[in-house]
Amino acid sequence: MQEKLLHTEKFVISPKESGGEALIFITEYYDNGDKEIFTNQRIVLHSYCNNATINLYGIQITSDILRELANKLDEAKIIATSKL
Repeated sequence: MQEKLLHTEKFVISPKESGGEALIFITEYYDNGDKEIFTNQRIVLHSYCNNATINLYGIQITSDILRELANKLDEAKIIATSKL
């Protein structure tokens, strides 16, 4: 059975890089046929005519994980700044 693609969300992690490079986080939402949604995620690095893709099979980067990462980055910056 072919799963139905419901939505694709693309997030450019490096929007200010316009010199031919882009790092994109892609999440695809599928209907598994049982009225449940599952996702496929991948990270794509584009560099001029080349690209590399990392498929995240068996792992899901959720909004909760991203919030935790953002908090840790903010805390790390505060620690680093305090050492100036």
